[in-house]
Amino acid sequence: MKLVALLAISAAVASCPLLAKAQSSNGDYVGTGTLSQQAFTAGNRWSCVAVKSHVKASIMNGVFSMPYEASQTTLNITGPVGSDGTISAFAPSNQGGVAFKGAVQGAAITGTAKSGGCAYDIQLQKR
Repeated sequence: MKLVALLAISAAVASCPLLAKAQSSNGDYVGTGTLSQQAFTAGNRWSCVAVKSHVKASIMNGVFSMPYEASQTTLNITGPVGSDGTISAFAPSNQGGVAFKGAVQGAAITGTAKSGGCAYDIQLQKR
């Protein structure tokens, strides 16, 4: 009887569309980030790299994670992946941190990472 109940629960969980979407997004993603905005403030210019090559990210059990190379450190941006594929993630730092807003679309993640006066369009493909 217990085995039948466990099989019924397993079948119900496996048929859940939200869980299926989260699990299908699981994996490693690679791509690039291209500078889309560079702010100038009070005569000072933010030092933004034109292209961030070899951008890597992962999704595991509905959690997005992406290392972000800041001026002298690496920040780990993390946040939930919504049931509709949207991603809203953040990594705090003494300088304000970095935010990522994007979405999983099939085998791709697209979005924007913003830190200080720099914003990057991120394009990633699942490996």
